[in-house]
Amino acid sequence: MRRRSRRPSSRAPRAGCARSSAERWSGPAASAGPGCPISGSAGRLAVQAAQARGAGLVVAAARSEASQRRALADGAEHAVPTGDDLAGRLHRVAPAGFDVIIDFLWGDAAAAALTTAASGARLVQVGNQAGPTATIDAGWRNRGVRMIGHSNFLSSLQERRAAYAELMRLASEGRLHVDIESRPLEEAEQVWMRLAGGSGARLVLRPQQ
Repeated sequence: MRRRSRRPSSRAPRAGCARSSAERWSGPAASAGPGCPISGSAGRLAVQAAQARGAGLVVAAARSEASQRRALADGAEHAVPTGDDLAGRLHRVAPAGFDVIIDFLWGDAAAAALTTAASGARLVQVGNQAGPTATIDAGWRNRGVRMIGHSNFLSSLQERRAAYAELMRLASEGRLHVDIESRPLEEAEQVWMRLAGGSGARLVLRPQQ
């Protein structure tokens, strides 16, 4: 999402929502760019990667208050709830708009976020947790907004290696972290239900010792 960089020598692109992909989205093309995820552990990584790259403003949109608190702890300057009036909430925290929108939800959330895109912004579409369809206002075209579909399957091996290598570098420097929770394999059903409701941690199933 959009705002000037706090550092006078660099301009922070505006970004919207927010993994190896997070590094690519907020990487060299957005050298000081902010990242804004819409929830989950991938979104949390997008927030941290954006901050690590020197974002001027990082804004997160998430469903639950717990997810919003996690986003703030990860470095987001604002965390707003999704749902009704998402566009209004985003406009209020970043009235100049966003340079980059990283969207994991699609549906109404993506449509709302797109209205906050600045001129020449990019919307990177990663997932469709909110459904396979979205009704998009045509105004994005006149602002020169680019919509980019992302899939790891479309990235070359070299691109994935480079992205993961950079993420590992940031992690080794303590600038990137992932919460991991290990549960016994017998709890697979309960873990699946937790994932459906959203979890800020990577949940790992382990077989019986």
